[in-house]
Amino acid sequence: MTDFFDDAVSDPGFNRQVEQFAFADGSTWSATAIRAKVLVPTGGDDEITGYLGSESLSGLAGNDTLAGGAGNDTLSGGDGADRLTGGSGADRFVFDSADALVPADLITDFVSGVDRIALKASAFTGLGDVGDTVGLSDHLIYDSGTGVLAYDRDGTGPDALVPFATLGEGTHPATLGMDFLIV
Repeated sequence: MTDFFDDAVSDPGFNRQVEQFAFADGSTWSATAIRAKVLVPTGGDDEITGYLGSESLSGLAGNDTLAGGAGNDTLSGGDGADRLTGGSGADRFVFDSADALVPADLITDFVSGVDRIALKASAFTGLGDVGDTVGLSDHLIYDSGTGVLAYDRDGTGPDALVPFATLGEGTHPATLGMDFLIV
């Protein structure tokens, strides 16, 4: 069912939204309950798409595909090689592990200065304190030719680089600014 749960109605004279589902056993599910149920991840390879609002979308252990909608979404792929698309809005892409991901998660539509990459302070040490917004450094390396974003635990150079994300698909952002939030 496509667009039956959108909050916006294109024709104000025709309300085509489903209000609830009623089952033979007497139970009912509201549109809100259904929205919540379809955004729940599993341990497999999930495909989860958000709605018009601002949602938090999470994957677990699989190679997940998460796609936000028009709102300011938060996407966290979890373990696995995930494909993350924020959609329009100021989106946040969360990374809570500094372990090498091969292949790294792909953020398809990162916009520097609008979107943020949130890095868990306990995993990405040496970048700043919780709540800090930071840019690239000796610990956070970006290759604009490949789009690979990597973390260097000791800040000493390429031997210790841990790639965790690729920004862009085909073309990559030329530069990055203060796009990283420590959480």
